[in-house]
Amino acid sequence: YTNALRAVVADEGVDALIVMFVSPIMIDAAAVARAIVAETEGKGKPLVACIMGRVGGDEAIRILKEAGIPSFRFPEEAAQTLAGLMRYRDLSERERGKKKHFDVAVDRARRIVNRKQRAGGGWLDSAEVREILGIYGIPMVESRMAADPQNAAAAAHSIGYPVVLKAESATLVHKSDQGGVVVGLHDADEVLSAARDMKNRLGKKHKDLSFQVQAMARGHRELLLGMTRDPGFGPQIVVGFGGVEVEIWKNVCMRAAPLLSEEPYRMMDSLHGAPLLDGFRGEPGIDKDLVADCLLRLSQMAEDLPQLAELDLNPFIVGAPGAASATVDARISVLGK
Repeated sequence: YTNALRAVVADEGVDALIVMFVSPIMIDAAAVARAIVAETEGKGKPLVACIMGRVGGDEAIRILKEAGIPSFRFPEEAAQTLAGLMRYRDLSERERGKKKHFDVAVDRARRIVNRKQRAGGGWLDSAEVREILGIYGIPMVESRMAADPQNAAAAAHSIGYPVVLKAESATLVHKSDQGGVVVGLHDADEVLSAARDMKNRLGKKHKDLSFQVQAMARGHRELLLGMTRDPGFGPQIVVGFGGVEVEIWKNVCMRAAPLLSEEPYRMMDSLHGAPLLDGFRGEPGIDKDLVADCLLRLSQMAEDLPQLAELDLNPFIVGAPGAASATVDARISVLGK
């Protein structure tokens, strides 16, 4: 065993080793473990060990552990660990790009979140969300707020048809789940009817109910862009396929902020449905540069505003390169003191 291991370690064609040993009766597994340590120590090659069987196995594992050699009971675990080391090396050697800084009115954004934090934190209202996203250059579809159905119809006429009508309330988070979103309204009568229906169904429970009227977004892919602040790892930037099915598919990629310039592209390419972003069956690909720019802006926002707990842009509707792309719905949550 020692001679075979010595030959493998000396082979220049071998970059890493999984050293396995099944300890049969009458064979000293501890002696084999000592041979593994002696023949591999200081050779500079990644090494994991797999000691199978019970005869002397515990002592062998102790010897390997003291020498700093990871040891496993099953070869699958050893192979997965070595594969993880290789992936980590590849990631660490990749060109991540440079950190990009956007010149924004950060003091205005801080005043908004500080005010919310002093009030105990929670979700910002729609106007505050739009202001912060506007400060950071995140595109949103044209929108108007309306206090009642009549003003909603007037707002729709100002924007131009077709429009989307959304119910707004500090206590109404998932609007579509409660029938608070109606799309494809083509005239004032349809807007008025939809708004009255929402008011009748939702107004009693949500006393502050108002309406948001939005232009219909263009584009052919729905994405989720966002940020969540982990207590241990700090702000995490998220991209994935969005819309109402995001919680079913869970097709997202998460990276710690701050993002460097090349990372958003790798995040998009890592998604299971990544080929859809490059065009599929005659459809054009999406504007990846715009999505990457937005992710970098969210990364800076997470750094500039440590009071932010969570941010969701879903759906962020993306068109072809150069076409209109914008977020349709957005939420921002602020930490309490």
